[in-house]
This record gives sequence, structure tokens and C-alpha cells, in this order.
Amino acid sequence: MGFVNNITYKKRPLPEAATSENFCTKDLEFFCPFYVVSEEGRLLKDNQDGTYTDLNFTGKLYVNCEDKDYNAYWFSFDETGNLFETSLILY
Repeated sequence: MGFVNNITYKKRPLPEAATSENFCTKDLEFFCPFYVVSEEGRLLKDNQDGTYTDLNFTGKLYVNCEDKDYNAYWFSFDETGNLFETSLILY
């Protein structure tokens, strides 16, 4: 199993079919294991010292929900870094 980044999803409601706020991805910085999608819909890097850095992330991020179904999603962030869509990927 490879290295993954953990993402805590604080924005509500949770994405469609998700039963946990815990997600993971392999598409972010290798040496930073923890991120947060804030209540405002911003992707934040957890600096692991009680502070967070707004990444102003734009584009799509492929994630998996860490629940019993392990559903996959696209998190889409607009050009200002705000999450505007979560799309469940159907296989």
C-alpha cells in the first residue's frame, strides 16, 4: 500500500453517499499527511502544530471516502480555491 494523504471533510452536508468525514488521496504533497476541507470549502494543509495553511487549490482532486463502501469522488475547486462540487464516481 502506498503513501496517502488524509483529508477531514468539515463542510456540510457530506458528499452524496458518504457516511464518514474521513477521506484519502494520493494526489497531494507527499510529505504532508493531513489536510482539511474547511466549513467554508477551502482545502487547508494541517501544519501539525495547531495551524493550517490555505492552499488556494484549484482544479479536481480524486479522493476516496474511508467508510464501509470506500466510494470514490471528484472534489472540484474553482479558480478562487473554493469547493464548488463533489461528484460521486460510479463504476
